[in-house]
Amino acid sequence: MVVGGILFRVKFHLCKSFPTSFYPELVSQLSKFPDCRAPRFTLSRDSLLLHFKKIPSKQLLSEPPVNEPITDSESVRENTRGHDLAIAIAQVIEETRGKDIRVLDLRSVTEVFDYFVIATGSSRRQMHAVSDEIERIVKANWGDEKRGIEGYNESRWIVLDYGDVVVQLFDSDSRDYWDLEHLWGDAKRVEFTANE
Repeated sequence: MVVGGILFRVKFHLCKSFPTSFYPELVSQLSKFPDCRAPRFTLSRDSLLLHFKKIPSKQLLSEPPVNEPITDSESVRENTRGHDLAIAIAQVIEETRGKDIRVLDLRSVTEVFDYFVIATGSSRRQMHAVSDEIERIVKANWGDEKRGIEGYNESRWIVLDYGDVVVQLFDSDSRDYWDLEHLWGDAKRVEFTANE
């Protein structure tokens, strides 16, 4: 799979969460595209996994974070529309039986995304249903078109890009492996309630 578009943006910033001493050649390749807008970048998911598997977990946990928060809590940019959209998407995922749903507020951690909505699907068919329903509801109720989608055919990690809100749908193995909540541990968790 060729990494491009939103998945490139996600993985670029995902990689920046790791201590650079563990993957110098990966960082040198990714740093060629500081704005994360490489038209098509030929770094495969497998090569990313290979680099991540080289990282001893004890060292990862003991290393200080590479990226300090970019803003202090008083100056975090406002984005009520992004917040409301993230909550609405989380509710759609819950209604379509997605599991382990998390909404992360990334505004104090990165300038690239404002919110992640992360969930686990039980099967390829169910992940497709969740993805399709998110797209339908967001277009109908919010007037937003997705900017990009990655991983739909493989259905192990589907990424939907709505600009400030990025949806990450995983199968259970990929969710455990990538562990985005740990990688973005400085992000604030946003609570939401189900639609009634």
